[in-house]
Amino acid sequence: MRHESARPAMFLGLSLALLASQGCGDQAHQAPAPSVAVAPPHQGTVFPLGDKRRVEIVYNTVKAGKAASWVIHAYFFAEDMTPLAPAPTDVAVKLELPSGPMTVPLKPHAAKGGSTGEFASEPGPYGEGLTGDLTATVEGQAQTAKLNVR
Repeated sequence: MRHESARPAMFLGLSLALLASQGCGDQAHQAPAPSVAVAPPHQGTVFPLGDKRRVEIVYNTVKAGKAASWVIHAYFFAEDMTPLAPAPTDVAVKLELPSGPMTVPLKPHAAKGGSTGEFASEPGPYGEGLTGDLTATVEGQAQTAKLNVR
C-alpha cells in the first residue's frame, strides 16, 4: 500500500521539477533583469528629474567667520547615472524656509579638477535641511525635482 500512496506525491514533484526546468522558452516574454543601483558619485542624495534624468544634491556647511552658511551643489545625470550632456541651463532651487520661500540660483561650477555637470550656489543662510524644488532647463524643456535633504 505504501507504494501506491507515494505515486501521486512523486508524480507531483516530478511535474513541478519539469515545469520549472522548462521556463518560458521565449526570451521576449521574460521579465528584464532588475536594474543595478549606482551609488551617488559625490555621496549626495539622488532625486528624479523628469522621467529619465537624475540630479544628485550635495548640501555642505561652510564656516564663514562666526556664522554658518550652506552651499548647494547639483550634479546632473542621465537615467543610468552617466553625466548629462548637454548640461542643463537656468538651474535654481526654490527653498521652503521658516521665514518664507527663497529662490537660490545655481551656476556652473568646476571645482576639484574641473568636474563637469556641477552647479553650485553661493554660500547662504539656507539652514540645516534642504526642502524645496530644483528647476532646470534640459534640452529646452523645464524640469523639476522635489528635494528633501536632512
